[in-house]
Amino acid sequence: MAHTFNSKIHTIVLVILACIGSFFLGGLAVYSFYGQGTVSDTAVTLNQIDIDISKTSEVYVSKRGKRYYPWWCDSGMKSIKKENIVWYDSAKDAEGDGYTISASCRK
Repeated sequence: MAHTFNSKIHTIVLVILACIGSFFLGGLAVYSFYGQGTVSDTAVTLNQIDIDISKTSEVYVSKRGKRYYPWWCDSGMKSIKKENIVWYDSAKDAEGDGYTISASCRK
């Protein structure tokens, strides 16, 4: 009887330790992907993407491109140099200047 009780306790402790280890490994994976970011009142800066949430702009374009990207679509941010990004207040404004929505950002 005592052997069965100890076996159950060992199993429970092992499951708890596995859960804690999984939680910390998940955090380590996120940290290694994004790196150490900074948070301020108006912007969240990560190593992968810089987004200024104080902007009221809805879409962005590349100075040299023909497509526009909604603010939530990061495919443009991955391929457009930061200095070539132009923000528009609406998709309608970007379309008025001849831009069309990127196929990768359509819902």
